[in-house]
Amino acid sequence: MNVEIIEKVNEICEMIESKVELVQLKSLNGQIESNQEIQELIRNFNVAKEKYYEVTKYSTAHPDFKRVSHQLIDAKTLLYENEIVSKYKEHENSLSFLALEINNKINSLIPSVRKTCHKR
Repeated sequence: MNVEIIEKVNEICEMIESKVELVQLKSLNGQIESNQEIQELIRNFNVAKEKYYEVTKYSTAHPDFKRVSHQLIDAKTLLYENEIVSKYKEHENSLSFLALEINNKINSLIPSVRKTCHKR
């Protein structure tokens, strides 16, 4: 039975690997990594995020809170408005939803397996 389960999992993995969304996600990831403009947007976003975390350590009463919050919002907006990043996030969300769906189906099987395991 364990071999059958492993075979089914391998089939699911092969199905996911061949999904158009995953193929496109990998392609977009390569474009993101090689695109200097996007890399600069990512760096700016990460710097703004770090500043935001530093400021919020001391509460929202920090004198720079409003300015730093706006910088983070602006950096995130610029990053996510990029066409390549936007497409990447779409495919990433689609695949995350698929993974969640698979996980939920597997979890729905577990209680019935537990019930049958305890019966003698």
